[in-house]
Amino acid sequence: KPKIADYPFTTLVPHLGVVYVEPGRSFVVADLPGLIEGAHAGEGLGHQFLRHVERCRVLVHLLDISGMTGRDPLQDFEVIQRELELYNPDLLRRPMVVALNKADVAPAELRDRVRDALRERGYPVHVISAATGEGVQVLVYSLAELLDSIPLPATPVEDMVVFRAPRQDERAWSVQQTGEHEFTVQGKGIERLVKMTDLENEEAVRRLQRKLERIGIVQRLREAGIQHGDTVRIGDEEFDFVDELAEDTS
Repeated sequence: KPKIADYPFTTLVPHLGVVYVEPGRSFVVADLPGLIEGAHAGEGLGHQFLRHVERCRVLVHLLDISGMTGRDPLQDFEVIQRELELYNPDLLRRPMVVALNKADVAPAELRDRVRDALRERGYPVHVISAATGEGVQVLVYSLAELLDSIPLPATPVEDMVVFRAPRQDERAWSVQQTGEHEFTVQGKGIERLVKMTDLENEEAVRRLQRKLERIGIVQRLREAGIQHGDTVRIGDEEFDFVDELAEDTS
C-alpha cells in the first residue's frame, strides 16, 4: 500500500497495482511519485521515476483541484509535461489522460477552469473523487478501452536472449568424505532413488543396496577409505556402512 498524505508529492516510491475491470479483464497501473522541476536532470530522484514512466503505454496525470494547497493545477501540469519532454520527447507522444481529483471538495470555478483548459488542448479529462468514488469507475473503463486499442510493444528479436540450463546427467554421481567417519554420495538420480525407497521395508532396502553395489558406489566408497560402521549420507538420509567383505573376513 503506498503511503499517502494531504500534501503534494506524497508518493515517495513507485507502486504497482492491478486494476480489475471485470472478470477476465484487468490492467496494471504504476503509481509514480510526482515530478519536480529538474527531474529530467536527476533532481529528486527524477531519473529513477522517469525510467518507470518509459515503461507505461498510457500516462495519467492526477491533479489536485481541491484548491486547498495554494497550488495551480494547470501550472503543476505544465511542470510535469516540461520534465517529460526534457527527459524524453517521445513520452509526450504517448496517449495521455488527465484525472482531476478531490472533486467532492473542489470549488466549481477552479474545477471548470482546469477541465475546460485541458479539454481545449485535446486531453481527455475525468473529474473524480478518490474519497467518494465519483467518476472513478468511468475512468477505469475509459483507460481499459484505451489500452485495448494500443498494441503491445513488440520485443525486437535481437534483444531476446534465451538461456538454457546445461543438461545434467541424472545417472552421474560422486562420493566424497565429508567428516572423519562420514561420506556423502551426491547425484540427482541416486538421491531420487533413495527418496523413493521405503526404508522401513527390509526387502526394499536390500534392493537399494544391490543397486548401489551394481552401479559401483559401494566399491567407490571402499576406495575412498570408508570403514565398517562409518556413516553414509545420500540426500536427506543417513546409513551405517556395513562392509560385508569385512564381515566375511572376520
